[in-house]
Amino acid sequence: MSILITPFQKLLRDQAFTAADLARKIDKDRSTVAMWKKPQRFPEPQCSEEIIQAVKGLGHEIDHNDLYKPSIEMEG
Repeated sequence: MSILITPFQKLLRDQAFTAADLARKIDKDRSTVAMWKKPQRFPEPQCSEEIIQAVKGLGHEIDHNDLYKPSIEMEG
């Protein structure tokens, strides 16, 4: 069975950066960031720009759609 995930979730799953690194940059718990790996979990819209800038600071470019629009098919 396949599932759709967002590009942001793929970065988290591929460990392009750690949940702890991102959590420190956006002042969230590591466990909160780790939950965003799940296909049905998304960051709160009010912190999207902060996440986009933090991910950029960690060396990856994403936009609003990459946070919320599932577009990558993976085996679930």
